Amino acid sequence: MGSPATQTKSEALPGDDLPQIVPSDVCLRCDVCCRFPERESFLRPYFTPQERERAIAAGLDADLLPDPAGGKIRLIPHPAGEGYICPAFNPATQYCRIYSVRPLDCRLYPLALMRDEEGRGRLLGLDNKCPYVQDTVHEPKLLGYARRIAARLSEPALSEVLAANPGLINRYQDDVRVVDAPATLEPLRLSDRSWVESLLDAAPAELGARTFTGVYIWREHFSYAWTWLHGYFCLFAAYGPHMYMPWPPLAGPDADPTQWRAAVDAGFEVMASAQDQGAAARIEGVSEAECGRFGVAGYEVLPHAVEYVYRREDLVNLRGNAYKSKRWAWNDFVKQQVFTVDALGDRHVEGCLSLYRQWRDTKVRQGSDPMAAAMSRDAESAHRVALTERGALGLSGLAVTIDGRVAGYTLGGPVRPTLFGVWLEIADPARRGLSVYLFREFCRAQTGVEWITALDDSGMESLARAKQSYRPARLVASYLVRRPVLSPLG
Repeated sequence: MGSPATQTKSEALPGDDLPQIVPSDVCLRCDVCCRFPERESFLRPYFTPQERERAIAAGLDADLLPDPAGGKIRLIPHPAGEGYICPAFNPATQYCRIYSVRPLDCRLYPLALMRDEEGRGRLLGLDNKCPYVQDTVHEPKLLGYARRIAARLSEPALSEVLAANPGLINRYQDDVRVVDAPATLEPLRLSDRSWVESLLDAAPAELGARTFTGVYIWREHFSYAWTWLHGYFCLFAAYGPHMYMPWPPLAGPDADPTQWRAAVDAGFEVMASAQDQGAAARIEGVSEAECGRFGVAGYEVLPHAVEYVYRREDLVNLRGNAYKSKRWAWNDFVKQQVFTVDALGDRHVEGCLSLYRQWRDTKVRQGSDPMAAAMSRDAESAHRVALTERGALGLSGLAVTIDGRVAGYTLGGPVRPTLFGVWLEIADPARRGLSVYLFREFCRAQTGVEWITALDDSGMESLARAKQSYRPARLVASYLVRRPVLSPLG
């Protein structure tokens, strides 16, 4: 609503000390506040009797606030445009001439008080029409501010004001985001990638599981949603009646380290709201360096998976007896097959998906590894998302074509500046050596990278043997965390 043109001293009222989070320069550029499409807009400011007296003393015409018992201000036609404006607002300067004594209704903005959808309970929300809200809705500072204001409104002095002035609470609005609920979960979107990755970069871990891509490609299998809890970004994955966290809470830019435990506890409370009442609640993707912190805080820390990390140089050169069979397989494929290899592009996608379905059906028919068969059924959607949205996810890949059909493909992307992750690889098993060829050539293309991770083996023995056969330089362990289970004796 802009900075005050004049300052008026008067007796303080409850709420006068509420902080304003929207910067003045944003207000002065805004074309939303203080303007209304119709004269009787239900969103026009409400003045309590005490606020009315102050506003009149500050120079506002009493005819604009006709009810001594308090009520909505009368709007006036916009002098240079369509619709109506608050009479205290100067559209030429963007200033409010009673800014220092503006009512609680205005002080709360961009927060809005409203009834719930049934018209009974009271809600506090952020108005999505505010440009500042639109730009900062994902930041913990904004939601933390909103929840602090919600707590203030529960204090006796302000509670009495709200009880005595029901007109302060407007009807339900779809475009106001409720913030005084225990946790407001937002769906994870592809447009969130940049700022989520900035949080991941601030808490680095040598784990492919701790990447945006690592969760997002499974978005058709899991329902991902996030919220800020005590200044920490918390991501949740729901499947059926269950919910878990794929990563530990990530500190936001204004996070207080002393609130980390509160954020973890709050995350478990969110998971306890799932249909299974938290039976599957856990935090995955915990690095070895983070285990001690969870242990000291009293959580149960359990081994979960290992990721296979290789020196890129080893995979490119395939030197020594340890790689003898791999060299033979690579040479055999190159000598025996007539093929083309290209950067994976849109023209390959349908062929890749067709190959995947063929590979999946073979796995299911063989049935030698029930877990592998089940995983192959579940993973089709992940391959489809990765292939069709690879550009937006920062992924690249190779496709090998034989006789006009895709015979193998691979996709990957950066995990850390010196660590590259190979996310997906499918090769026609009838083409001997093709898998080795794809893996080696894809690693060769990652110039400037020191390490390659092939992620974990999903608990499948056959996949573990395949990844071990490339002689990993190290195994990077990840852990899961649960709330401790108390014995019947406590």
